[in-house]
Amino acid sequence: METDLLKKCYDAGIRMTAQRSLIIETLIGSDDHPDADQVYRRAVERDQSISLPTVYRTLNLLDDAGIIKKINMSVIQRKLVY
Repeated sequence: METDLLKKCYDAGIRMTAQRSLIIETLIGSDDHPDADQVYRRAVERDQSISLPTVYRTLNLLDDAGIIKKINMSVIQRKLVY
């Protein structure tokens, strides 16, 4: 699964950094549909140098490339899950 996502990133011309790779690994390892804050909290456990803005930028980049899909779960909470 991880190699499929990495190939899609490569095909989309997305440069793979260590932090982007960690975010992808975090998504793959999730058995739920985490929002950006949850992805951040899980990723920062493995790499404390990762920032919340980096997670948001990476998730938006992957969504724009059609690699993941952003789902608006609630208008009230404005929670976006990936």
